Amino acid sequence: MDDLASLSATLTAAVRTVTGVTAVYASAPAVVSAASVAASVAATVAATAAASVVGAVAGSVGGRVAGSVSRSAAVLDASAIDVSAITAEAVSARDSVRVSDGPGGLVVSVTIGVDEADSATEACRRVYDVIADLLAAAGEPVESIAVTVGRIG
Repeated sequence: MDDLASLSATLTAAVRTVTGVTAVYASAPAVVSAASVAASVAATVAATAAASVVGAVAGSVGGRVAGSVSRSAAVLDASAIDVSAITAEAVSARDSVRVSDGPGGLVVSVTIGVDEADSATEACRRVYDVIADLLAAAGEPVESIAVTVGRIG
């Protein structure tokens, strides 16, 4: 498979059907970086005097803006900001098997929830086997597959 995103979606769908798996957790945090917010704001309101807002957002630490930001409607019209790029980044990283290229082949990782009535070890083995079988059938070289239990119950 050439497209890592579609491979991730295929593997995610397969993992969700494995006996004992109750959830497939986010492979990346659903946190939007200050840089992506700044880029989105800059692209949306580039024609305005919002450069100070972008600079303040880019310089923020932990969500705290390191400078004063003018709240006037002339500087930043909140209704004009296109947040689709921000939310698309966060949503696309969620609820998936993470797949990336490694030097020796694909690097695959997933964090699952396991039914409390099932053995976590056995659920991990079944998930591993499903992923390995799908990748072998697709003729994909595999560097590693990691299955982690994020929650039991």
